[in-house]
Amino acid sequence: MNIFDDIEGATLKKKRKGSIIALFSVLLILLMLIPSPGVFGLGHSSITINPIIHNIQSVGGNNKFSEVVIDSMGVSGKVDRGPQVIVQKIEHGKVSEKDVAVRDDGSFSTSINFTVGPDFLNEVNSGRVKLKVMSPSFGNEIEVPLIDNTSFHTTNIRQIRTQVNAGLVQPRTFVTYNNPYYFNIGYYIDDNGNAERGSKDDVAAQLSKFSFVSLHYTESGQNIALIKAHNPSAKVFAYFNPEFCCISEDSTSEFQKVVKYHPEWFLKDTNGNVITTYSGTQQVMDLTQSGWRGEAARLCREALATKGFDGMYLDNGVNDPACGFDVWQNANTTSVANWHAALNAFYQQVRMPGKLQFYNGQSPLMDSSMQDYINRNDGWMDEGYVSYKGWMKSAIEMPQFASVQKKFSIFYANNPDGSVRHFYYTSALLSDGYFFYAPTSTQWFSEYGCVLGKPKGQAYQLSNYPGIWARDYTRAKIFVNPTPDNITIGASSFADNYRALDGKPISSLTINRFDGVVVVPEYAVTVQLAPQHQKYFQWEVTNNGNTDTWVAPYATLYTPTSKPPYYSKGGSIITGFHYADSGTMHNTVKHAGLGWVHLGAGKTVSVYSQGRVPANAKWSVYNVYVYYTKGSRGWLYPRWDQYAQLR
Repeated sequence: MNIFDDIEGATLKKKRKGSIIALFSVLLILLMLIPSPGVFGLGHSSITINPIIHNIQSVGGNNKFSEVVIDSMGVSGKVDRGPQVIVQKIEHGKVSEKDVAVRDDGSFSTSINFTVGPDFLNEVNSGRVKLKVMSPSFGNEIEVPLIDNTSFHTTNIRQIRTQVNAGLVQPRTFVTYNNPYYFNIGYYIDDNGNAERGSKDDVAAQLSKFSFVSLHYTESGQNIALIKAHNPSAKVFAYFNPEFCCISEDSTSEFQKVVKYHPEWFLKDTNGNVITTYSGTQQVMDLTQSGWRGEAARLCREALATKGFDGMYLDNGVNDPACGFDVWQNANTTSVANWHAALNAFYQQVRMPGKLQFYNGQSPLMDSSMQDYINRNDGWMDEGYVSYKGWMKSAIEMPQFASVQKKFSIFYANNPDGSVRHFYYTSALLSDGYFFYAPTSTQWFSEYGCVLGKPKGQAYQLSNYPGIWARDYTRAKIFVNPTPDNITIGASSFADNYRALDGKPISSLTINRFDGVVVVPEYAVTVQLAPQHQKYFQWEVTNNGNTDTWVAPYATLYTPTSKPPYYSKGGSIITGFHYADSGTMHNTVKHAGLGWVHLGAGKTVSVYSQGRVPANAKWSVYNVYVYYTKGSRGWLYPRWDQYAQLR
């Protein structure tokens, strides 16, 4: 090879290298003209998804937190390119797609309906139920997280519930939350009636405000414990309906593992066809089949034994499976007597020592054969409270009938007309039942937290106003007007001075038609003379208010109309006091007779004085002068006849 060949080869190599460099330069320029690549690869459209907005509606009822619901999920987000996106719904291999237009700013939104039963959570976690958003122009997709509450707020639960731990007696309340799905998405209705997304702590805090809480029997024991941590006084019940089995595709569900292999357990119509209800989501079961009865009892007892439930809430306690359900009218069942016996046997099989149990069904006052049911349970539920059976039956006769038998009542009100809620609530306070208003579900109303104290007796009618019913509590009084007319009652009906819950004084009271009123004593502190001790008198001073206060107890002898000076100049015979819950004695002799005592809401303090009455105390009584946190003052006296007996 001569020198010219070398020169020519070098020239060709330089030309090829220059061409390659030029080609790469062109490619680089073209790439610079393409929009920035998305998170899914070079040249793909970028898709971002907002947290899902849950819009839950009941199936066949008005309680959003029932066992099976429709969740109309609001799906939204942004895409940087393309006229539309495709939202793909995948359920157990079945795929459905929906075209969604993209707005000029790249945003999109739509809603996708899912039927959500108690096994939906497992179906999502196993990947058998999915939701995807795809960009058809670029072929990329993103999976939408159906269960994600990590980005939502957490409430300091210790600040939610204070009055329960203070031992105060409040109205008895009940709430249902019968699907494990809700806890895991942090979904509940807050105190303002708004649908809320939060953490499990937020959900538990909201539920813990209620006296009785119903969860599905498959609920996690950890969530039950969380409610208990927030409010140890709350009773948590396992919901179970022995006449239904939720139809589920989840391989771990009761339906897939056991029930579908026993078609002889299914209730059939007169033509031999299997019966379903609630839009085909529930398999109707035949309780007269001992196999199903035993399996149902096993599920209940297992939940009670392993998860921390306080008892069972057993739905559909009826004599005939056709009761109240049109779809069952042609049911080919055995006789009513056999169904009644089967349900009795089931209640007996479920019973566990130390666990409560109540059924949702008819009262023995409406059907005497139901006495068998209430004998095998600790309580019963009146679903359709007031609306179905009439006010007198629901509010007075049936709960009093249950109370005589030492059974509790659950008042499940489901009238969707919100104007009746307060009427139903105050009506429930006329007895010892637990109140629930299904249309507002988990919403907590401030009046649910008012302090009533203990009932002094049963409800009664006012003698001067025969249409008005009342009930006396140690720290409140209830008036209910179940008539179609507004009625005004005078001060003589109060027996004592009362104020409205907002603190305003009352001289007369107008109770609107189909409504009720709660009033509280005018004085926040009451005094009672305790039985005589050998060496001293004992005065029980109780703070009936909802907040802490200070009281200044005097045991100086004054006439009933006299008022001692701020600093008493002698004559004090107070020797000490102790708090009712601790028994600790404290000296109160300060400023020659005045001792300030800090008294918490709902607390009682005992003030002691000498056991003899001084000679100069004729026609005088022991007085207690109290000073409230809001600046009002007043005298409170023990009854004269009690004092006379002591003398």
